[in-house]
Amino acid sequence: MRIGQLCGAVMVLAALGSAGCFSHSRLPSYDRARFKTIIAAETRPQAPGVVMSEKDVQAEVDRLYALRPARPVPRRVLLYGVESSGETHISSARKRLLLRKETSDAMKSALEETRLFAEVDFLPELYLPTDVQDLKTLRLAAARAQADALLIYSTEAGFEYEPNALCILYPTIIGAFVAPGSKGASLAVSQAVLVDVKTGYIHRVFESYGEKSGIAPVALLDEEALEFEARKQAVQHLAALTASKVHELGRVKE
Repeated sequence: MRIGQLCGAVMVLAALGSAGCFSHSRLPSYDRARFKTIIAAETRPQAPGVVMSEKDVQAEVDRLYALRPARPVPRRVLLYGVESSGETHISSARKRLLLRKETSDAMKSALEETRLFAEVDFLPELYLPTDVQDLKTLRLAAARAQADALLIYSTEAGFEYEPNALCILYPTIIGAFVAPGSKGASLAVSQAVLVDVKTGYIHRVFESYGEKSGIAPVALLDEEALEFEARKQAVQHLAALTASKVHELGRVKE
């Protein structure tokens, strides 16, 4: 019986090793992301399933074209990061908290260094209901904090796995821990929207990317570490892009 169990365990490990010789990928997507739900909700001013008449559509189009920011250059800007709602390899609560801190600090520092705004801070989460579903809720919370503008941002990540010729050693079990036959890559996409709190006018929309890859034996490939770095890189790039683009607001003021 014990020999049978041992043989069964070896067969399972061999199967897992063989699985390391197949490539697979998952692209980052905002299709069902909470961030997209919040931003896109305002595109449908009526309840889901209700068809707008042409008159209602035209009235909404005219309203949107008439929107203007309360200030060409906002004085007080608050930041709000929307948690990723897609699949993730980051299972450690400590790493998630560390990632949130590092990315939040990067966004805040980048905007402060522009010297364009009088104050940059974070939207107090105490002002938010448990489940934020639309942009109006965030604007109301930002208004309670006396903000002129709100920068909302989020990141989604995907993963790509591709074996190389050394993966033929994986079924030997030892090869799965020794042979560097696997390449893993994490691709992250960060998006941000700068919104005027009083009017709902969207100043700018930003998007940036981050990528981190590595080669290792399939048993030692650290998907969590790769995704952590890709997400951090994407937000750092987003922070730099946002900081460079908001200077256009300053030129409007001039």
